[in-house]
Amino acid sequence: MAYRELFHIKSEQETPTQANLLIRCGEQHLCFAVCNSNGHVLHELVYAQSAQWNEEELNAWLQDHPLLQQSFYHTLVTWDHSAAMLVPAKFYRMEEARELLLQLHGPQPLADVVSEQVAAWQLYCVYAVPVLQREWIQHHFPTAVFLHQYSTGLKSLGATGDTPMLLADFRNGSFSLMVLRQHQLLLSRTWQYQSPEDVIYYLLRTCDEFGLNRTESQLSISGFIDKDSSLYKELYGYFAQITFREAAWQMPQNEYPAHYFTAVNDLYPCVS
Repeated sequence: MAYRELFHIKSEQETPTQANLLIRCGEQHLCFAVCNSNGHVLHELVYAQSAQWNEEELNAWLQDHPLLQQSFYHTLVTWDHSAAMLVPAKFYRMEEARELLLQLHGPQPLADVVSEQVAAWQLYCVYAVPVLQREWIQHHFPTAVFLHQYSTGLKSLGATGDTPMLLADFRNGSFSLMVLRQHQLLLSRTWQYQSPEDVIYYLLRTCDEFGLNRTESQLSISGFIDKDSSLYKELYGYFAQITFREAAWQMPQNEYPAHYFTAVNDLYPCVS
C-alpha cells in the first residue's frame, strides 16, 4: 500500500541556498519542512502517512520530492515514536536504559534503544527507534542531527510560569502530552485514542494523579484538532482555559491552520 500525502504547502518563492531541513518521523507519519536559515519563514512542508514505512515506501517518498536531495544548512530529524520515556539524570544508568524501556513499553523488536541527554532539564530521554528507518535516514541524510520529539519539545519551551500547563499535540489516532507545574516537568507521554472520550479519560486521569485543578490549569493544544470538532467540544466541557499553540514561522498562504504544524516548527530551535 502506497503512502498517502495529507498536506503539501509550498511557497511560490525560490528556496534559499542556506535552508534548513526538518524531518519528523513516527510509526505511521513522516513529515519534512524546509525553512530559511533563521527559521522564520517556511518554504515547503509535506506531511505523509503510511501503514508501514518500509524501504520501498521511504524510497518512493524521497523520489517524489527532489528538493530533499539538495544540500541543507542544517538537517534535524526528530523521532516521534511512542516507546519513549524521560528519566531524571540522577537516576539514569546507561546499562539499565533498555530494561526500563522494556518494563514501560514492552518488547521493541527490530529497534535500537537510544539515550540522549536533555541537560537544561537534567533529564535523559530513552527511546526505541526502528533499525530500518534509522539506517535509511542516516544513509540519505548523513549530516543530520537526531533527537526524540520529547527532547525537542522540552528544548522549545520558554518560561512556563507558575500556572499548571498541559501541552497536548494531536496526530491521527494518537496524542502526546507534556505536563508542567512551577517550572517542573511532571509527565511526558504518548497515547493512542479512538474517540474523544479516550482523550478526556487520559487528561482527567493525569489531572487527578498530579492534583491539578482543571479550572486553573492551562490546556495548550496543537496538531490535528479544530474548534468545530467533537474532540474540541469535549475538551471545552472539562477545561476552562484552552488555547491553540500556533507555529511561529511565516507560512505560505494555505487552507490549514498554523497550529497543525507547531510540533514541526518546534524543531528549529534545536538545529544549531
